[in-house]
Amino acid sequence: MAPYTFTLFAPYNKAAGLRLKNANARMFGLDIPMEKNEEDGYFRVTVELADGIYHYQFKIITKSWFEVEPEPAVPSYTNDETMTIEENEERKKNQDEEYIKMVQDIRDRNRKREEESSFTELWYSFVDPYATDVDERGSDDAYKSVGKRILDEYEWKYDNAVKLVPDEQLIIYELHIGDFQSKFTDVTAKIDYIKQLGVNCVEIMPVKEYAGTHSWGYSPRYYFAIETGYGTSADFKELIDELHKNGIRVIMDGVYNHSECSNPMAQIDHDYWFHHEPKDLEMSWGPEWNYKFYDPKYNVWPARKYIGESILYMITEFHIDGVIRDYNGPMDGCWHDSMYWIIREALLNDNVEWEKVKDVIDGKRQGYKRIVNLVNYVSNHDHDRLLVELGKEHQLFDEEAFRRVRLGGTLFNHYESNFSGEEFGEYKEKTPGMAKLDWSLIDDLEDNSNQINKDLLQYYKDLIHLRKTNPSLYTTNINFIYENEQDGILVYHRWNDIEKKQGDHLIVIVNWSKNTLTDYEIINMPMNGKYYDWINNQEHFVENNQLKLDEIKDHEAKILIWEYGKADAKQIDNQQ
Repeated sequence: MAPYTFTLFAPYNKAAGLRLKNANARMFGLDIPMEKNEEDGYFRVTVELADGIYHYQFKIITKSWFEVEPEPAVPSYTNDETMTIEENEERKKNQDEEYIKMVQDIRDRNRKREEESSFTELWYSFVDPYATDVDERGSDDAYKSVGKRILDEYEWKYDNAVKLVPDEQLIIYELHIGDFQSKFTDVTAKIDYIKQLGVNCVEIMPVKEYAGTHSWGYSPRYYFAIETGYGTSADFKELIDELHKNGIRVIMDGVYNHSECSNPMAQIDHDYWFHHEPKDLEMSWGPEWNYKFYDPKYNVWPARKYIGESILYMITEFHIDGVIRDYNGPMDGCWHDSMYWIIREALLNDNVEWEKVKDVIDGKRQGYKRIVNLVNYVSNHDHDRLLVELGKEHQLFDEEAFRRVRLGGTLFNHYESNFSGEEFGEYKEKTPGMAKLDWSLIDDLEDNSNQINKDLLQYYKDLIHLRKTNPSLYTTNINFIYENEQDGILVYHRWNDIEKKQGDHLIVIVNWSKNTLTDYEIINMPMNGKYYDWINNQEHFVENNQLKLDEIKDHEAKILIWEYGKADAKQIDNQQ
């Protein structure tokens, strides 16, 4: 037996208690009162415990102005094999609509409860806000281990074993653990695919413990616990360790703008940690952290302290390389989606606004002075993949659609991010429900019916290889050297700061039109000599700063590199 002290920060609550049981016990014992220290705002109780695993909860007289009705988990979708594809899609659409209505009804009831609530002494049981392991099988219990480490005994193998790439060379690949494979261990087994694709940074969608069995993770309930549906904390660490072993950085989406309604802080004293109400009811996903509130009595910024401790824990415990924050004052936004929408409009609707297109290709025109100041993307989880949108809105499929997807990938081939599946033509629509990647799209099939998908994957591999080996793509040097709106041709030049060095000059030629152009002449080429077509393995010669193309298809992009080809890039690979 040894003493163990449980602590809870709840500075303005009247009373609190501890509910404790051995992991093998069926029910909690009697509640143990906790003593409050008014000087620091903490409740504490010390209990004599034998070594072992314990379940515990706290209970408190809440200062929150309502007890929220939890929102339901996102529905899981399984196809009914007796139905057609269209019938399954209609069934899924109906389930989505029912879920959205159910969530809206609950939110309406919660708002009404707030308006009618009175501040009576209501006791509320909840999980420790700092719990690192939570049992969601029953009423949500935190685990506490006495005598040994609660999380795991994982020993890191590859810390600092491989030098990770600098920021300006990042190629970011966003994935959802559940949809990419299923569990942490499954993703670990798929690292060879990620490495062969060529990306050097993985952005993992939220993995903090959330309600239900499947979710995108953007309604986190517990900020120190890992989602048990994906596996153990040791499994997650092994995934990160193996990614580092392969020279791949790991960024985790943190979700620090809002929380899930049943977050413990919302039950202790809602307005101490969160804004009283959301800034925009229609765009509210849960209680919004109030980073502007300062408590002079205890000299603490409550929301900043808690979230800061969560970030530090994730970095130190799981060795991640960075977090994505969706609350970024004093900036007026935390993502740069103008490029997505403007290029999307050009690719989907053939509406090319030339000056806006140039603005988003060259970030300097919008005030972004360094390449690391913004990350562009052709797809992410907030939008349907481009191929899906082309099919839904314009019934464009097959080569015509894939050519536009390739064009989008080419334009985004600098400081970029892509959502998993975009690189091989994943066709499933965006949904917070289950939508696993269809890996059969790149399997070796006897009839080669998926060759167009495999070709797209190779296209992306070639683009990524170019991004990794050509230093002109690490810079902000962009100059628009030729444009002809009538023909739909835009040409821009990218270069490294060291002049007249092989590969330091890169030309992108874009045909925005619906027409295939032949014997097309482009003037103002920056360097005379031989240029290598990176995608089509062709050579072009420029004389008197003029280039003549035999052919450029509609919605095609060509990448020409001065006196530099894939053989030169392989030499660089061998040196790295």
